[in-house]
Amino acid sequence: MTRGVLSVGPDAHFAEIADVLRTGAVRAVPVLDGDGRLLGVVSEADLLVTV
Repeated sequence: MTRGVLSVGPDAHFAEIADVLRTGAVRAVPVLDGDGRLLGVVSEADLLVTV
């Protein structure tokens, strides 16, 4: 089991999420509410811009 799982809150901005992914060397991060409940997952692909 992994201890100290990286996560972001529901109000996290793009730059914050990108920084967590980069510094944590992970491809996705869970989004947790104030009580630690899972709201969703944001991945690298979610941050890509499609034109």
